[in-house]
Amino acid sequence: MRQVDYFRFDTVGETLEFLEKHGETVKIIAGGSDLIIELRKDSWKLENVDKILDISKLKNIKKIIQSERFVEIGSVMTHSEIAGSDILKKEFPALCEASSNVGCLQTRNTGTIGGNVVNSSPSGDTLPVLVAYGAEVSLARDQGLVRTVNVRDFIKGPYKNMADPQELLETIILEKTRFKDQKFVFEKLGRRNALSITRISFTGVSDLVDGRIKDIRIVPGAVLPYFRRITEAENFLEGKSPDKDILKKAAQIVAEDVFKEVGQRWSTPYKRPVLENLAYAGLCRMYGIKLD
Repeated sequence: MRQVDYFRFDTVGETLEFLEKHGETVKIIAGGSDLIIELRKDSWKLENVDKILDISKLKNIKKIIQSERFVEIGSVMTHSEIAGSDILKKEFPALCEASSNVGCLQTRNTGTIGGNVVNSSPSGDTLPVLVAYGAEVSLARDQGLVRTVNVRDFIKGPYKNMADPQELLETIILEKTRFKDQKFVFEKLGRRNALSITRISFTGVSDLVDGRIKDIRIVPGAVLPYFRRITEAENFLEGKSPDKDILKKAAQIVAEDVFKEVGQRWSTPYKRPVLENLAYAGLCRMYGIKLD
């Protein structure tokens, strides 16, 4: 296991000052569910790292704040805390559902939403939901410098993102949807129920007004190197009344769109029909339509 020095500070200011001086050789830890594994196997991601900076006790970024238009989630909020938040259950229920499906209970109790975002794994459960809700991240630096970036743009590829070594992800910012009758779903497929790394996931969020689909967002997970909405399927569904035939066609469009980009691989004959079936089952559950 790689040997590193451990640091922890009481304030965000001290933490940012430390990152400004040593950021190139520092790895931030909050829950540690990803980092501890990387340390044990001496991952390539830790090539220049000789310091661990623990931010789990920073009170300023361990809270959920609600305003009239926005909800801000501190980056060290755990998945269990997010899954149990009354504010988030009301405004962003798909995020609560995704958080409640992360790994096992121990992982949910220690792993954080900020860690999920910064790790930027294609299988990160909360990431497609954050993209569906149009979330932004707030990145802070010493001397009061702060920038916000849309999560969709922040993640550049597998385990790659826009964060500079001197920056700290402080909050995830979500604008309230104003949906009248929010419909949502998060479906995932893993090799087992507990301790499961997601192989394929499907996120859907929309309003349903007078029986018709409005403002739908569809984001698959773990099938592309980054996260994006499937706008072709969204445009197809917009304004329609959901039924099995329409949802089946939308699921086909989702699979076609994804595999048009990733191309033919050895796993395509397996993954394509699985994604289509997962999308169809998810859309049916989202709109309360029973499968045969």
